[in-house]
Amino acid sequence: MGIPVGPTEVRWAQFRPAPHRTPLPRLGDPVLYRHNHWDEPTTAQVVAVQPLDDLDDPMVCRVEVDQLGDPILTDGRPMFALGFDPWPRVTLSTVYGIGKTWEARLRGSPGWLPLDFTARWRPYVGALLGLGEG
Repeated sequence: MGIPVGPTEVRWAQFRPAPHRTPLPRLGDPVLYRHNHWDEPTTAQVVAVQPLDDLDDPMVCRVEVDQLGDPILTDGRPMFALGFDPWPRVTLSTVYGIGKTWEARLRGSPGWLPLDFTARWRPYVGALLGLGEG
């Protein structure tokens, strides 16, 4: 399990640069699924994907704010925008049954993973901790 996940790695997971974002799966797509921390992933099938216009989920949408941090209002209602790197829930059919989960963006975390997750580039943990490029 190694080095614990720190705030810099969490920030990377929430604000990945566009070239490093995992495309959202679609209905019927196969994905991998890790049920518990550090489990070996098993295959799963996507049953549903949370819509990217879900204004009630801060993992997907955010309230637009001005330079002072105050909400921008239109007709008295806050304006919303898609999050920088949306993190919607995905419903999967797994060997454990049907369940909702998020993408497993942190090392060893439970959730869905793209089929090519072992080949996808992720920053070296030491670089995130300021220990060099590795």
